[in-house]
Amino acid sequence: MQGAVSSGDGKVPIFVFPHTVTFYLEDPTTHKQTLTLYNPYEFAVRFKVMCTSPKKYSVVDPEGSIKAKCFIDIVIRHSSVSLANCQVPDKFRIQMFDFLSKQPLGRRDVTATLVSGEPERSTPDQEFETLPSSPSSNRPLQQYSLSNRPGELYHHTCLPQPLGRRDVTATLVSG
Repeated sequence: MQGAVSSGDGKVPIFVFPHTVTFYLEDPTTHKQTLTLYNPYEFAVRFKVMCTSPKKYSVVDPEGSIKAKCFIDIVIRHSSVSLANCQVPDKFRIQMFDFLSKQPLGRRDVTATLVSGEPERSTPDQEFETLPSSPSSNRPLQQYSLSNRPGELYHHTCLPQPLGRRDVTATLVSG
């Protein structure tokens, strides 16, 4: 998985999306980006966000906690948008710790770059066509869950929280 990486010291993988962030000089809507930190584990974790160029960025709530099997959105704002800062890669380091013992669990680095220009706009809807069906398209779709117990299917719901935080709750669905 591209969003996960081992800490290199044999601890748990850290899940972050996206794994790179691009800010565009001429598009102010991109000067604020969101990183999502996931905690797929059965225990709560603490996190800390650090940066190689802290004077160029602001991060709302750079430290906090994530409940078990939940995620949180971290907002990063580029506060030093100028041509002189273009094409200079910066890094954010997300460190995770056990909630109770505060022992390090792992870390993940995310590259952030300011580039000149504007992002490519999405492809217009009229350019997309339906793909032909294959003979195996009648089989049921494979379903995945966070459960390790066979035969259990979880339905996940995101509940909005203040400051852009969202918790994931799981509801057991029989069948």
